[in-house]
Amino acid sequence: MCSDIPEILQGVGWIAGVWESTNGSGKFPTISEFSYNDHIEFVLCGKQPVLAYTGSSSHPERGNPMHLERGFLRARADKSLSFMVAHNFGLTTIEEGSVNNGVITLKSTNIGRMADAKDPQVTQIERSFRLVDNNTLEQELSMATSTTPVLSKHLKATYKRKS
Repeated sequence: MCSDIPEILQGVGWIAGVWESTNGSGKFPTISEFSYNDHIEFVLCGKQPVLAYTGSSSHPERGNPMHLERGFLRARADKSLSFMVAHNFGLTTIEEGSVNNGVITLKSTNIGRMADAKDPQVTQIERSFRLVDNNTLEQELSMATSTTPVLSKHLKATYKRKS
């Protein structure tokens, strides 16, 4: 872990860096299963208690972009976390949670959308990041929508640390 990480971020400092996955898988009750490659980064914002986040997925064969995300992961002294994310398809989420033993768990508390975002509307998100070892990270995401109101597993990827 980098010694430049502010003390308040020490509990999640292990996620700082560049991570790449070539084995992402997605599913949902209303769509066919799919695969994707994923690239995520968590970067220090100076001495602020936040990590800047970027995520981008691409098609595993064609390489074309599939999904883009940008946001911030904020830590608090009580080990609670807030994750604010903007998605390229017109969705914003605020997810609240905690970190415990190398696992970040987050649940949506606020979901916004642009007026022209396509249906169905996302109504709930739960995600986790789990540090498997110093160079391996897993992310899982479940969601519910206006047409599929039961929280369902949607995405899973295993990442290798690039830096």
